[in-house]
Amino acid sequence: MSILSQRALTERATAWDSLNGLRAAIGDALPNAEQSAEWDRHEDVIMRATKLIEAEARAADIERALTAPIEDRTLSGAQNAPGAAGETDDAGRQTAYRDAFIKYTRFGLGEMSADEQRLLRTGHVVNGETRALSEGTTTAGGYLVPQDYWVRITEVLKAYGGLQSVSNNITTSDGRILPWPKNDDTSNTGAWLAENVQVTALDAAFTQNNLSAYTASSNLILVSLELLQDSAFDLDSWIPKKLGQRLGRTLAAGFMNGTGTTQPTGLLPNLTLSITGGTGVSGAFTYNNLVDLQHKVDPAYRALGNCRWMMNDTTVASLLKITDNYGHPLWQPSISQASPDFLLGAPLQIDQAVAAVGLSGKSIMFGDFEAGYVVRTVQGGTMMRLTERYADYLQVGFFGFVRVDGKPDDTNAVAYFVGGAT
Repeated sequence: MSILSQRALTERATAWDSLNGLRAAIGDALPNAEQSAEWDRHEDVIMRATKLIEAEARAADIERALTAPIEDRTLSGAQNAPGAAGETDDAGRQTAYRDAFIKYTRFGLGEMSADEQRLLRTGHVVNGETRALSEGTTTAGGYLVPQDYWVRITEVLKAYGGLQSVSNNITTSDGRILPWPKNDDTSNTGAWLAENVQVTALDAAFTQNNLSAYTASSNLILVSLELLQDSAFDLDSWIPKKLGQRLGRTLAAGFMNGTGTTQPTGLLPNLTLSITGGTGVSGAFTYNNLVDLQHKVDPAYRALGNCRWMMNDTTVASLLKITDNYGHPLWQPSISQASPDFLLGAPLQIDQAVAAVGLSGKSIMFGDFEAGYVVRTVQGGTMMRLTERYADYLQVGFFGFVRVDGKPDDTNAVAYFVGGAT
């Protein structure tokens, strides 16, 4: 654990103790102006420390991923690209492809040798699927990002989309339609048999989803030629970070609320189990609402230990301000970086694509999201470099894209809270 994380944990625990002491001092009375200001100060420290702890944890995860031995041959098609200049081993292929890709990113194909250009082109085939590549110009080709780029982008994607990080994630080698069978047998039961009575046939009812491969784009990122040619500019970190941030926001919104037309089918609009809040409270939730929501999900799912809460960050802040029927705070921040924050015994996951608390707003979810949602990603991502289009500005345009789909799977596994309509 980093020194920064330890300090944040200590400050958060101290602020939490002070907040509980202030709550006890206020009792059942309304807080005065000084007490309200003190409450806000403690709450601000807790929220800022929590965000810092989460950011440090994500950074540690990314560092571990980047320094771990590369063993997964399906993570990126670029890994399987044949090497240049006689390279035949896996490590040699990865290094040669990455070096060629970085040179292409900084200088374009015009500054590359024939072997390096051939390496990028032949490395652009993934299990028989070839992406579109323009041979007529040196500025319109798109190439698979190297594996370390893709690891960084993937980490950022999951950080921006809490749903993706806890869903059932599968990776395929190409983008063909993938049939995904579904079965809901929860309403069927067995039967008691009398002597010499035939067993009744009761078939399991299967349905099928088809997982597509929709294309999500980062849109253009413009970089000056001066920065590209300056070796001090950390292009290797900057580009995957920006691509991941933009794609992360796009995918998070699609997985949560997508229409299913040219984009994933969102989980939230397709859930059927719900708890509705009271009227006259602007969509706010109560302790009883949270208890009812948790028990809306069948205990068979809860017993597996995979259930969690999901909401956006402003809703999490609201948890600090309510207590249960006995005056105990609902949200108890963890004092350990290794442990997630828990609410009513279940971990809490932030996803900014979930609606905020409001009238008719679907602001909180609870359930087993791995059972409830499936995300399909076509391996690897692709980046394109546009030179001539912005040449008069001495700029180069970059954009990345990734092919994904997502669909609700077992909708009995997740329930949601919706604020009252008035």
